[in-house]
Amino acid sequence: MATLFILIMLMFIGASPGSCGGGIKTTSLAVLVAILSNRIRGRVRASLFRRTIPGETVSRSLAVFILAVITLTAGIVLLLITQPPPPREYFLTYVFEAVSAFGTVGLSMGVTPTLTTIGKLIIIVLMLLGRVGLLTVAYVVTSRRVAAPYRYGEEKVMIG
Repeated sequence: MATLFILIMLMFIGASPGSCGGGIKTTSLAVLVAILSNRIRGRVRASLFRRTIPGETVSRSLAVFILAVITLTAGIVLLLITQPPPPREYFLTYVFEAVSAFGTVGLSMGVTPTLTTIGKLIIIVLMLLGRVGLLTVAYVVTSRRVAAPYRYGEEKVMIG
């Protein structure tokens, strides 16, 4: 089980940018680790290897991570809802299949042929979203909106 979990995490991270692999990408993970490391040290800006990471890159990395978690959560829940009730130990199998599809890894635990038609469609959508990229899909969906010509006042929110 521990090996499967580590493999699932690696598939979620995925490949490096510019490759055919899906996932959140290794550079997004590096930026997220840099954000966390710098926030723990009390620094406002994220930096890595003596270079400051632009705010736009930080925002994109956070957006990719959040969208990936939401997408995979929705995909796994839909798989669990649409499939006949399996034994309890199949939960990790469905998680593995969904993350493998999103990361366009090509690995399977053998449950894909037993999925219902809806389950196979969910896997197909996860593969498509993982390959095209979540930011690309989000841009296509929201590109018709015009930015507001005004800006709201700032408010400090307590976190943690």
